[in-house]
Parts: sequence; structure tokens; C-alpha cells
Amino acid sequence: MKVGDLVTLSASGRGTIKNREKHMKFFATNYYWPDDEEMERFQEYWKGTPIGLVVTVRRYTVEQWNDYDAAYEVKPRAEYGIVWVSNPKSRVDMYIRSHLKFVSRTSSN
Repeated sequence: MKVGDLVTLSASGRGTIKNREKHMKFFATNYYWPDDEEMERFQEYWKGTPIGLVVTVRRYTVEQWNDYDAAYEVKPRAEYGIVWVSNPKSRVDMYIRSHLKFVSRTSSN
């Protein structure tokens, strides 16, 4: 995925409580939790397809010890900064690749 791509949450991303609560706060007028009316709007949103735009990509490496080879393995990782269409604050949230699903490419790059 690249900057400018449209994404949605994958099945594993939707199954994570942390991601669900992040999206639920988009609909809350108070700081903590949405009221009944806001919760109904959130439920309709969550049944649909939340769309977000990739605005940043952070690449890094992780060293993991491999007992079988008795050596460190260096594995590349990436986190994607997403701005969700439903988020009124346009805050960038970071997600790992397995929690996202590619929808379409918006830029010609």
C-alpha cells in the first residue's frame, strides 16, 4: 500500500476491541462513550464499510531471536497512518498491515 490509497478494516481489524473502540469514539459527543442515539449511528456505520485514506507509511525492522538457527532474524515491518472519513477530527491513527484491506488507488503514482 502507498500514500493516497483507500483502505478499509480487514476481518482481523474489525475483530480487535481496540479498533472498534477507536471508531466508536468518532461518534461520541462526550469524551468517554456514545449515548444511545450515537450508538445506533455507530452500529449502522460498523455494519457498513469504513473507508480511510493512507496518509503516512512508517517502515521499520524488528529483530527476533530464532532458537532453531541460534541467531537474530531481522524482519521488515510497516505501520500505516490512516485518516478515516467518519472521523470529524481528521486525526491520524496508526494500523498494522494485517488490520487493513486495500480498496482502491486514488493517486496515479
